Amino acid sequence: MSLTPEQISVLDTIRKEWDQAEEDIKLAEQVCNDIIVPAVKELRYGGRRLIDLIQKIITDPTSPEVPKLLADAEFDCHRARHDAIDAGSAKIAIQLEIMVEKLTYEVILAVYPEFRQLALQVLEVRQRIVESRRNRTERQKIYAVIETARFPELVGKYNEMRVSEPIMRAMAKRSRWRDFYGKWGFLIGVAGFAIAIVGIYLAYHPPR
Repeated sequence: MSLTPEQISVLDTIRKEWDQAEEDIKLAEQVCNDIIVPAVKELRYGGRRLIDLIQKIITDPTSPEVPKLLADAEFDCHRARHDAIDAGSAKIAIQLEIMVEKLTYEVILAVYPEFRQLALQVLEVRQRIVESRRNRTERQKIYAVIETARFPELVGKYNEMRVSEPIMRAMAKRSRWRDFYGKWGFLIGVAGFAIAIVGIYLAYHPPR
């Protein structure tokens, strides 16, 4: 079996894309705590293309199907990476909203001051994903930027923040108790003062 230099180059590109796809999928799985099924399926399709490609190279290396199978296998790797990034960034966006709702900005920023930058980065990634859907001809370029410069960094910052989440929860709990005792303590104090006044009044003005 012999390959042309062009075919060898494309195969090397597919190998690199496959490795990157597996890395992106693993990052997304760490965020979602679940298998990213659509991404895994895309890699499965890519594996099927590679098997067909090897068989075609052995039996008919000059077939026009060879370059097509090479391109399809590479694109399946791209799609696997896209699915991983979509799933991972969506999960992070949802988790940030839940944290703000339950813990409040005050508590989160006190423990993790970089939260605002993280939230803005999530917003940017999600916007670029929407842009890639709207402008399909630029999708590969847009996702390449996300994958190489933004998505791994985003996951790293998110995981760093999650390490501090128990501290945030403890602070939020203490804050809720302070608010509770502050509110009711004041009312109890007022009620106690009123009762004392009434008691004093009754002591000097006993009912007849």
